[in-house]
Amino acid sequence: MDVKGIPKLTILTFAAWEKAVTLALMAEGCMNIVEGIEEQPDPPRPLGVNPTPDQVSKFEAAETTYRRENLSYSTRTGKAACIISQTLGEGVGSHIRDTNDPFEMWIILREAMDTRSNIVHQREIRAQFSDLRHDGKETIDEYIAKLKGYQHAMMGTDDSISDRALVNKIMTTLPKEWNVKLRAIEDDQDLQLPKLERVLRNFQAVLTREKIGDIALATKGKGFKNRKKGEGKASGKPVNKKVADGRISK
Repeated sequence: MDVKGIPKLTILTFAAWEKAVTLALMAEGCMNIVEGIEEQPDPPRPLGVNPTPDQVSKFEAAETTYRRENLSYSTRTGKAACIISQTLGEGVGSHIRDTNDPFEMWIILREAMDTRSNIVHQREIRAQFSDLRHDGKETIDEYIAKLKGYQHAMMGTDDSISDRALVNKIMTTLPKEWNVKLRAIEDDQDLQLPKLERVLRNFQAVLTREKIGDIALATKGKGFKNRKKGEGKASGKPVNKKVADGRISK
């Protein structure tokens, strides 16, 4: 049972979380339990009075099968509950604190977190998307990934976020150091999100190289100044001396 790589469930990650958790549950053979398709097996009917040897034999076989299937069901039910519980974001666990049944967990979380059916979540996501700005420190890929997270969260709603909206958002929320590149591409009528990502990624590589060059130049200049300041001072070499009037002088 591996929950690595599954995003923590929040209102922004429900769609991605649902897909990732579904794959994890399928890998563990739990998905039919979570969806209510597979139910806990029923034990065999008890033997009547004075059963025949054949009835006893069939009952014992049925009892063995039941125990095996019930153990499998109980084990996979526990795994399902564990996978779901371990992938919940902060505060989300409160929705399912009263149940350990993965079938109930699944229904509750879908109703509570699925943005497609929750207008309040949609408004909250739209407000967060509107307020988001590049912080000047993250990479362009990290920033665009955040924006795509909002886009993904709004998929399937009446207020979905288009790629064009992402392009406009990126073009108007980057730091001033990006203005030169943005002015060069702002009149491009065919500017699509993949092209914008590629252009900005290449431009960031240039900015990074320039910063590294500036740092190296500044460091080199500082070292040169330090060497000049040290000229004329004692260097650790023996001092020339001469003898005059029986005394040693420098």
